[in-house]
Parts: sequence; C-alpha cells; structure tokens
Amino acid sequence: MRNLKQLQLAWLMYPDDHQGYLPPNPEGRTQNVVGTGWVSGLLDFSGSNPDNTKTLFLVDPRYAKLAPYHNTAAVYKCPADKSSVRIGNTVH
Repeated sequence: MRNLKQLQLAWLMYPDDHQGYLPPNPEGRTQNVVGTGWVSGLLDFSGSNPDNTKTLFLVDPRYAKLAPYHNTAAVYKCPADKSSVRIGNTVH
C-alpha cells in the first residue's frame, strides 16, 4: 500500500507543477527520446533487454517525468510480486 500511495502522490503532484497536465505517455519505446514520458525504457521478460534493470529510467529526472516526486525505483514494484528475470547468470 505504501508504494501505491507514493506513486499516487507523484501523479497528483505533477499536474500541480505543470498547468494541470498529467505526465505524457508516448507510444512506443522512449529510450532514444530522453525524458519524453513519465518513465523511459521498455520492460519485458525476455532476459535480453538491458532496460529491464535500468532503475535510472525510473528515478532520474532526465528520463522520467515523475522522478522529482519520489526518490526510489522500489515504489514501482509491488512487494507481493514474485516475478523475476534472468540476465546472464544473474536473477533480477
């Protein structure tokens, strides 16, 4: 519940600072267009996508519009979510 609350607060505070507009959600991959969406990168469970573990895309204001409103990537993962992905020899 705490993670959800933090994300909800970020979504509520962003419009206060941006003339009532919600953060953009551009269609498709935003990695090459830095900072255009509420987060950048692409998440999948293939294990070959390096974006899967780039928390920078979640917490750095250059890549994520909501980043100034929270300071950790952990708020994006539900504590009850037991999913993982293997990249090389490491499970994330």
